[in-house]
Amino acid sequence: MVSTRLRERTVADFGEQWTRYTDNVGWYGSVALLEDVFGPLLDLSQISGRRVAEIGSGTGRIVHMLLEAGAAHVTAIEPSEAFAVLVANTGGHADRVRCLRLPGERLPADGFDYVFAVGVLHHIPEPRPVVAAAGFVDVRLHHRHGYSWAVVGRKPLADGRDAAGR
Repeated sequence: MVSTRLRERTVADFGEQWTRYTDNVGWYGSVALLEDVFGPLLDLSQISGRRVAEIGSGTGRIVHMLLEAGAAHVTAIEPSEAFAVLVANTGGHADRVRCLRLPGERLPADGFDYVFAVGVLHHIPEPRPVVAAAGFVDVRLHHRHGYSWAVVGRKPLADGRDAAGR
């Protein structure tokens, strides 16, 4: 069992990092980088028009990438003090972004087509409740530059098919 203190410290550490470094400009915040990361895993055209969630949104970097890739709506989950930065950085897309200050395990069951956790799960002291809340059907790890980059969860649609139509 992971201690509450460790969990709180992890959230606080990332909150401090993302309130200090709020900028997502250039390649670091581009859909081209997202395409590079997900290329072997997911054709970004499959995100177009979909409702997605991102766990551990930090400053909103991945949120912006998902919007640029065509996501119809993004629910951004961030439990730390960086939540204020997330809200400020995504404010220009308030009609397409909902920001929730929650831990990943409290992700609402809103029928998302995809759930993303990019560079996040390996930092969570106890990731199982987050994975369970996301309802990951298909967990894929992309190993790039020597560390785990991304986890993609395909959520089943109402008719039983996943977002890719399978």
